[in-house]
Amino acid sequence: MTTICSCDGCGKISRCAGLCSMHYNRQHRHGSLERVRIRKSSYIHSQGYIVEHKPGHPLANGSAEVYQHRRIYYDIHGAGPFNCQGCGVEVTWSNLHIDHLDDCRSNNDMPNLAAKCPRCNVKRGFAKAKATKIANNGLAYQGHKYLIGDLAAMIGMTGVGLAHRLKTMTLEEAMAKPRHRILKRNHTKCSKLRQAEAAERRAREKV
Repeated sequence: MTTICSCDGCGKISRCAGLCSMHYNRQHRHGSLERVRIRKSSYIHSQGYIVEHKPGHPLANGSAEVYQHRRIYYDIHGAGPFNCQGCGVEVTWSNLHIDHLDDCRSNNDMPNLAAKCPRCNVKRGFAKAKATKIANNGLAYQGHKYLIGDLAAMIGMTGVGLAHRLKTMTLEEAMAKPRHRILKRNHTKCSKLRQAEAAERRAREKV
């Protein structure tokens, strides 16, 4: 016979000792049927930032959590507004980014933190991503590393075209070879010419 969990307000099926699985586990772990949430004072976010539990802090979210680097900057410099270190535009906490100058997201020493507007912070992020891509996948040419698209632009080609050359040439040979001349055609004129040729061919076939 199916029985219901004995906890008030719970309509789940009883699994053990008159309790559903959820309430039985709560009783076993915490000695209470009420939900017990154990919070750490801080933890490492999946992106590498340190997150703190700070109830009542002006920057805390609905879960009373705040990024440590933002909390430190606020505690030292206050509510703002601030000037972007990159371009000088005025920013407030609603659009302020705190940049880690050494790229270490857990290094929240004040000298390592800088106020940035979203545009400058994202721009620096693109530059860092490109530098990482060059370091990992760049092609060595004349003592420096470049992405294939940058090399292709040097000789007026596309990255696809240069990659095709590299299947049969060394990089130096591919860079030294002149670019193929691209003939611009009048597509409308060519289309009419092909139509005329087709009409003439059909006329000959009828004869």
